[in-house]
Amino acid sequence: MKSILIRLATAMAVASLAASCATLPGGGGDGQLAVGIDQESEVERADIFLDGKMICTVHKGEDRREFKMPAGYYRMRIVADGYEKWDRTIEVVGGNDYQEIHVRLQKILALLNRLLWDWAVV
Repeated sequence: MKSILIRLATAMAVASLAASCATLPGGGGDGQLAVGIDQESEVERADIFLDGKMICTVHKGEDRREFKMPAGYYRMRIVADGYEKWDRTIEVVGGNDYQEIHVRLQKILALLNRLLWDWAVV
């Protein structure tokens, strides 16, 4: 029963983020998280997913998005057209800790060239 309530609370937090793309009201167990896309990667637009649900879109020129959310583990994925996706499990720590995730996405063509070059060298 407790795990069902925890999953429900997490799903509600993710749904709130998706609806508003803004900071959630905080409580004692909440953590602060900032997510940014490295501007050198030239990404025009990137979608941020948390536990499989899109929570926000970051556009070129935006520094980062900040969230206050319940402490815990989340699966974060950042996707941009023409770029390799970023997919990790993150931990949001409660209290006054402020965490920042800065992602540099690589163009798929550059990744393909690197793979072909490695294969040709072998």
